[in-house]
This record gives sequence, C-alpha cells and structure tokens, in this order.
Amino acid sequence: METTTTSICINGTSWNDTMMVCGINETSRRNMTGEEVNSWDDATWILTSAFVIFTMQSGFGLLESGMVSRKNEVNIMVKNAVDVIFGGLTYWMFGYGFSFGTGPGTNAFCGVGHFFTDSTDPEEMGWVFAKFVFQASFATTATTIVSGAMAERTKLEAYCVFSLVNTLVYCFPAHWIWSETGIFARMGCIDIAGASAVHLVGGTTGLVATLMLKPRRGRFEGKGEPEMSNPTNALLGMFMLWWGWLGFNCGSTFGISGGKWKLATRSAMTTMTSSIGGGIVGLTFSWMTLDRKFNISYLINGVLGALVGSTAICALSRPWEGFVIGAVGGCIAVSTPRLLEKLKIDDPVGIVGVHLLAAFWSLAAVGLFARPDEIENLTQETGLFYGGGFRLLGVQCLMAVTMFSWTLVTAAFLLVIISKTVGLRCSLKCEILGADISEHGINQLSKEEQIEITKELHSLGLDSPFDHPSSEVRLRSASSRRRSYNRKPSVATVTGVAKSVERGTRGETNGTNHSYLSPQTGGDQTELELAGSIWYNQQESDKSRNSDPLHDDLTLSINDSPKNQKKIEDRQLGNDNTAFEELTSESRNASPSTVIKAAAPNDSTSVVV
Repeated sequence: METTTTSICINGTSWNDTMMVCGINETSRRNMTGEEVNSWDDATWILTSAFVIFTMQSGFGLLESGMVSRKNEVNIMVKNAVDVIFGGLTYWMFGYGFSFGTGPGTNAFCGVGHFFTDSTDPEEMGWVFAKFVFQASFATTATTIVSGAMAERTKLEAYCVFSLVNTLVYCFPAHWIWSETGIFARMGCIDIAGASAVHLVGGTTGLVATLMLKPRRGRFEGKGEPEMSNPTNALLGMFMLWWGWLGFNCGSTFGISGGKWKLATRSAMTTMTSSIGGGIVGLTFSWMTLDRKFNISYLINGVLGALVGSTAICALSRPWEGFVIGAVGGCIAVSTPRLLEKLKIDDPVGIVGVHLLAAFWSLAAVGLFARPDEIENLTQETGLFYGGGFRLLGVQCLMAVTMFSWTLVTAAFLLVIISKTVGLRCSLKCEILGADISEHGINQLSKEEQIEITKELHSLGLDSPFDHPSSEVRLRSASSRRRSYNRKPSVATVTGVAKSVERGTRGETNGTNHSYLSPQTGGDQTELELAGSIWYNQQESDKSRNSDPLHDDLTLSINDSPKNQKKIEDRQLGNDNTAFEELTSESRNASPSTVIKAAAPNDSTSVVV
C-alpha cells in the first residue's frame, strides 16, 4: 500500500490536508468497501490495551468506594458494574455506529453504520471487533467518571437508565475528534487518548449531575466532608487507574507496526513523568497547607489530575514536558475541591477538578507544547511555545468549549427527563440509611453507626429498620436460655424512641444498685421494651463483678428511670428479630449482644407499653 507522508494518526484515525487515510504503514490495507483492515499485530496490541483499560473499572470502583461513607460502599461498586452492563449495551447497539460508522449518510457530525456491531467477513472481522472492544472501554470510562459525582444520593434505578442513555452524550464528540470525517479531526485538532471525548465529557456530565442532585444531606450544614470509609481501597484504586492509564495512552497509538511502537514507548514515558509531577504537587500541597500532614485525597487527586493532563499529548511530548504538564494538572485537581467548597458544590470524589478542568488543561497543552512528529507523521502542527503561533491553541480551545457546551445541554436534558420520570435522587430515609441497606439489603454498619443513624431518623420523625427489623419479633424462650454465667451483667441501652420501661430491682451487690429486666411470670415470658429500641452491650468498669454469678436465665439491665406500676400486656411476637443478639458465655465479651429467635412459632412474651 502506498503510504501518505503527511498523515496524522490519532486513536486509529489518520488524515492529511487533502484526504483522510487510515493506516500509515505497509502492513495496513483496505477491503473491497474501502474500510481499513490492519495487521494482526496492531489488532492484538489494541485488544490487549483494551483489556488493561477495562481494569480501570475496578480502579474507579475501589477509589470511589474507599472515598464514600461505609454505608454506600457496595452500591458504588454496583454502579461501576452498571456502567459496563448498560453502557456497553447501548454502545454496541448504536454508540459505535454513531462514532465510527462509515456507511452512507456519514458526515462531520456523526457516523452511520455498524449498528449492533457485527462482522461476517473473515478479512475484516478481527479488526472490527478489536476496535469495538477498545472504543467500548473508552465509552464506559466516560460514564463511570460520572458515578463519583452522583455518589451517595442517586437511586440505582435512575443510574441504570442514565448508563443506558449517556452513550448519546459520548458517541458524537468521539466522532468529531477520532473519525476521519469528524469536524475537529478535519480542523487538525489533536487528542491522542481521550482528554476531550472521555474526560471532558465525563467531567462535564458529572458537574451537571451533582448540580441537579444538590449536596448530600448535611454536607455544608455542619457535618462537613464525610470521612473516607477505606483509604486503603482508595489508594489501591488509584494504583489500578495508574496501571490502566498506561493502556489508555499507549494503546491509543493504535498499533505497534512500523514506527508506532516507538510512539507507544513515548506515551508510556510521558504517562509516568506526568504522574510523578502530579504526585509531587499533591504531597507538597498537602504538607504545606495541612500542618505537615500528607492527606490521601491530595495525593490521589494530584496523580490522577496529572494523568488526565497527559492524555491529549502523550505520544507527542518529551519527558520533561510531560512532567510540567502533569504538575500543572495535579495542581488544578488538588486546588479545585477548595473552590467547590466555597461554591457549595458537592463533588464526593473530586471528578470536576481531576477530569473536567484537567482535561481543559490537557487540550490546551497540545496547543502550547506540540511539535511536528518525525516518526509516524502524527502532526505537522507546532505549538505556541515552539513558534507555531496561536492557531493550534485556538482550535484546541474551540474543541474544548464546543464539547463542554454540547455535554452541558445534552446531559442536562437527559438527566431532567430521568428526574421527572424515574426520579433521580433517593429518598431522605434511604440517604441516611445508606444505599447498601436500602437498595441491596446489606448491613455492614457497626452498632455505634446504627445508633447514630437511628437517632437521626427519629429526629426527623422517621422509623429506623434497626428499631423494627420486622413487623414481628420473636425472643427465645426463657427455658431455652438457661445457662451458667459467672460474668458481670451487661447494660442494655435504649435509644431513639424507646419508651420508659419498668425495671425490677434485684438489690445491691458490692455496694452498687442494679436494675434489671428479667424473665417474669413463668419460664417463657420476658419483660422487654421492643418498639424503637436498640440493645447495646456495654461492659462496666467494676472488675470486682466479674465473679458475680447471675441467674441461669437471661438478665439485662437498662439505663432508664424506674417507673411505678407500669402496665404489662402480652403481645404476639414473630420470627426474625435481628436487633437482638444472643448472650452466651462465649460471647459475653462481645458487643453488642442479642437474644436469638425461638424455635416455637408462637411464644407469648410480656412487653412494656
């Protein structure tokens, strides 16, 4: 095949001043329809890079789950899976076609063809499938960026719908910059690995989403920034994203044949030096502003902001330029959260600075640092710092502003429709409880956290599931609880809406008066307050009571004032009380403790009302 010496090849797209060409080496060829069919080694490189990029989903999931509160860890991981499941579906149905279709009707705005992507031609099948998998990994990344901005207050049903339709926001900008007929590709804009279509579009969508959702409850009303649930997971997520970015940037050379392997090594070098620069900025900024403390979020944002900064120019930049670009990107990402704090914009994991603003910088950096490529003729343009004038910088900024405006309008339109139909924000009770409990039935909260949540719900006049684990509660019968205890009694604390409870006094031991709720009126009846109570096992400080024997029935004490002549009535109790734990001789040291359910279906239990 005759090669073109003035071509630009970015993310698989090549062009020159007069015509668009695909493939810039003698191993590339075209089929009968004129579509590009590359060599197997290029396709293998692309497919392998796609596998590496796909691990970024795990990185995003770990990072976000580590930075949100513990009651939303599982939910944010599920949303990252949803990005691939539903976002991948619509990208296969129409996203790839609108981005890279080459059929009749293809124009500067969108492609046409390859809907429900498939190929039966053995000559082109490998290349089509490899390119689809690679570009699908980009598309799902653009969506998963948004999950961080919507964290801790978005209904999962709404997010599933969003993942389906967000492909419409992404696929057209991808065509503009990476398709041979795209408007910005024809203007000579350069974006090697997705600063525009992936990070700028994803960051802008996240900004729109967080503005529509409004801040998390109490975020700017005294509670402040929630503490990281798992900083280790957040750091592990950063490392996985770092690893994935190497596939992201190096894979965007779209092959290793000819001189493209050299561009891949340059991309790797730029990726590393830029992340080093951003990491240094993050740690230094934290050390200088936080009384010599090294804040984890500053480190993470510094590194990731630098990686975004390197994305547009990775195959064109020299190592020292990558370091400078990364340092500036890291500075942008680290300083943005403080600005958002003042504006009262709630960005849970920092996507506005890391993705949106750092992407603007990445695209502008091309207009400043670009130089003609002598290896594969990626571009003949020269940036402002090397005497090229403002042309390249101008078209880069025009592309950035255009994609920002497009995303602002389309994302707002789609999110408004979702909000009006499915409902975007979860209920107040769901937000307080956490999505893990309310949407997945998974409770990883400690008893202390359950008590705090219960108090908050009660202050708003809402029931807590920790009060009423079911409409029916069963206690184990007294006769089945006979054990030999020689440890001190536990203190059961009633919280929330607990009513005052009658207590029987067992007398003084070691000079201390203790009041108890004990099995009364027969072996199968227990005097307890059930409605609105959480029983929490607390150890007393009096070590001398360790040898004080208890009766061989269950005995609890309660921190409430004695009431005279309280009415006792029988209530029918059910079979699934998870608010109480078993008091056994093996678990006396554990806190909290519960009473396990009975085997009998209809125990009659006395309850204070």
